[in-house]
Amino acid sequence: MMSPYTEERPALPIHAAADLPRSYRNVYPVKSKFMIIWLPCLALFAIATGSFGSSTSYFRRSDISAKERPVIYTFFQLRTDVSAKNAGSEHTDMIDAWKRSWTEAGWDPRILSLEDAKNHPDYEKYAVSISNTDNAHEGSYDFMCFVRWLAMASHGKGGFMSDYDTFPLGLQATHALPNDGKFTSFQRHVPALISGSAPEWERMAKAVMEMAISHQKDDFYSDMLALNDIYNADETSYLQEELVVALPYKSHGVVDCDSSKNALAAHLSHSDTHKAIEGNLVEDKERSVLAFELIQDWNKQCGVLNTEGAPKPVMHTFFTQRTDVGGDPQEHQKLLDAWKTLWSEAGWETQVLTIEHAQQHPKFEQYSQMVQQVPNAKYGSFDYMNFMKWLAMSSTGQGGWLSDYDTFPIGLPATPVLPNDGQFTSFERHVPSLLSGNAEEWDRITAHVMDFAANKGQQVEYYSDMLALFDLYEKDDKAYIQYLQVTGFPYKDNQYGQVDCDVAKENHAIHLSNSVITRAMNDGMIQTNDRSVLAYELIQNWRNQCNTNSINDNINMDPSQANERQ
Repeated sequence: MMSPYTEERPALPIHAAADLPRSYRNVYPVKSKFMIIWLPCLALFAIATGSFGSSTSYFRRSDISAKERPVIYTFFQLRTDVSAKNAGSEHTDMIDAWKRSWTEAGWDPRILSLEDAKNHPDYEKYAVSISNTDNAHEGSYDFMCFVRWLAMASHGKGGFMSDYDTFPLGLQATHALPNDGKFTSFQRHVPALISGSAPEWERMAKAVMEMAISHQKDDFYSDMLALNDIYNADETSYLQEELVVALPYKSHGVVDCDSSKNALAAHLSHSDTHKAIEGNLVEDKERSVLAFELIQDWNKQCGVLNTEGAPKPVMHTFFTQRTDVGGDPQEHQKLLDAWKTLWSEAGWETQVLTIEHAQQHPKFEQYSQMVQQVPNAKYGSFDYMNFMKWLAMSSTGQGGWLSDYDTFPIGLPATPVLPNDGQFTSFERHVPSLLSGNAEEWDRITAHVMDFAANKGQQVEYYSDMLALFDLYEKDDKAYIQYLQVTGFPYKDNQYGQVDCDVAKENHAIHLSNSVITRAMNDGMIQTNDRSVLAYELIQNWRNQCNTNSINDNINMDPSQANERQ
């Protein structure tokens, strides 16, 4: 879905993209308005060889490439003992939030179900025995919570698992397992986040089942109680740690960074969320919304504490005042300041590249002379500077993200993992408003842009870097990947201030180009052409109206989905 206020450009097919591989509960049952109809169950991280070692910090920079993201599984199964007709969308929203947040943290989230549990060779044996427990009859919530252990063990790869109401904070995406793969629970006996090797998972799954069978005559028994009883019977049976928090606010909206600085994840259980709402620590909102607000607050307020030397991802832009015209430097500075503020608030480090960075490119003199042969790209002109930004970005030697400074984030995850294994990607088709790629890809595409400027730009009256990007794709639609995930004003029916959240959800950023502003002014939708003011107002409206939890996961879409984005 497109906003009518989107940069005009020739229609292009979108190249198929590669699929991209981020207080305990009460021990006793509580009857409350938080009755569960859908089941938040546990997750598994598929692992490779290697381990942390018992004394190694869990906060680590990712040791994997985008091709080999560790997998995190959660268990999600509709209860069969009650009607879910009126269950509502909360748990569906929770699943979406879980997937998006773990994706942002560098993982590949997947969902296990009852069918996976049935693949375990001992499923029938344990299912019959467990169902004899009063509260764990077949199809019930507690029955599902028991059989999720079999679902995970049947996977046969070991790793981590989490409830789908558990969200990543400091845990970095890695294939290595803590404690040499020994079974570890990170919220003591509460199975919100757990890890272990494949043999450890098989051992503990059977231990949980056998413990449940021994408590068949109890009025109430759960997998959490089984985990607690196993530890009480033998403290060497598995490791308990306290590295999962609830909603770690010390006052409304203020995160207690001291108490949560070592937290690997946040577990937003029903009971803890209810306590936080009653204590006025958070608003009375759905847990999926609170999860994203917590992640944003924690990253913003405690970001310096959540890793050991792992920096935030960097968003670059290019800005050098034109020398061929007077212009209003103050207007551009205001827009640049808005760009820095809004990207920073979204979790990014910001870096402004200049002509000095372009001059560090080893072929600057050669390319600069070539570009100046384009009639409209004389030294110091607008189009000259647009060509130079490619040299500036390439000269950093690090690759990464680049956006125009009139482009602002509405859901792009702040993650160091580049889309499409680092292949060069343009998110507004051939309009270079939001771009990503590794260092080699930036060098390659920059050379192509310069070559088109030299060969075609000199033969026409007008040529630009945008046209060069267009011509490159026309010549070879495998030269780089195109998406359409940047929009203009995502407002409903040209009504200023009324955000179309469906449109916003489909996009990573807004591009307030001069042409977008001109059309909006001519249509009477806006009363000012001050793009910095419009950007702040739009982002605030988006946050207020779209819950700010619409972190876009289309960055991970597979080839079949990519072509549907036109």
